[in-house]
Amino acid sequence: MSDHVVLDVDRLIRPAPAAPAEESDKAIIQEDDAGASCSRANEGSDDGISGEEEPLIQGAECRICQEEDSVSNLENPCACSGSLKYAHRKCVQHWCNEKG
Repeated sequence: MSDHVVLDVDRLIRPAPAAPAEESDKAIIQEDDAGASCSRANEGSDDGISGEEEPLIQGAECRICQEEDSVSNLENPCACSGSLKYAHRKCVQHWCNEKG
């Protein structure tokens, strides 16, 4: 026998904010007061451009033909995730034509 767990998400409540913005500013330690042990790790690289625009994985495998290609040449035609996410456009079109 196996156990089953049911979660009713309709009754979940949203968490209250931890502290208003005015109070949280007081709790932040100023960098000058922090001392030598607390230093900024990415000083100088904070120019407003984040790495979110560029995908972390540069290459992936087409789930239909299993050929590796760059992510820019692959598409994600459905809501799959992980390694099954990507496929070539021509492979998807061929698959749709065969399946009808």
